[in-house]
Amino acid sequence: MTATHVFTFDNRPENITRCSRTILAYLEPLLTEHGQSRALLLRAKFIVGELLNNAVKHSGTEKTDIEVNLGEKVLTINKIDTGAPFNLVSKIEKQDAQLIVSSDVMHLLYAIKKDENSVSFFCKENLTFELDVNKLAEHLGLLIITKAADEFTYHYHQPTNIFTVKLNLSR
Repeated sequence: MTATHVFTFDNRPENITRCSRTILAYLEPLLTEHGQSRALLLRAKFIVGELLNNAVKHSGTEKTDIEVNLGEKVLTINKIDTGAPFNLVSKIEKQDAQLIVSSDVMHLLYAIKKDENSVSFFCKENLTFELDVNKLAEHLGLLIITKAADEFTYHYHQPTNIFTVKLNLSR
């Protein structure tokens, strides 16, 4: 079974909850029918909420599309907008180089440059236990998405920003 749907979000903070609930109400029966646990839906809830928050805070546009694609083995959620590109890609000079995006008491969030227009995210435990409160608030959403996802990437294809989250489906 496969299913795809695009939800258009108006990038207004007061509509985050409504849009999130709409997306999750669409996903819940599909995931249940696909034999998935409520844990996967909870992970999707964290991801969708943070993608919508990201749209409000950073897109600079009037609308964002959230594309949900349930395949046989993977649930993919894309956040698509035409706002300014995420400047993180240009901060990393060469392919496969890593940059610490943020850190907190528990985690270090990294970005790895995949090509001229793409980065992927991963995190590691922070064994230094140094808290930088100035970085925490700005990229906490990226950390939450990275922790909840099996794969999380950003790609810029002018004029479009695409954040892609993948959740592996297990039986």
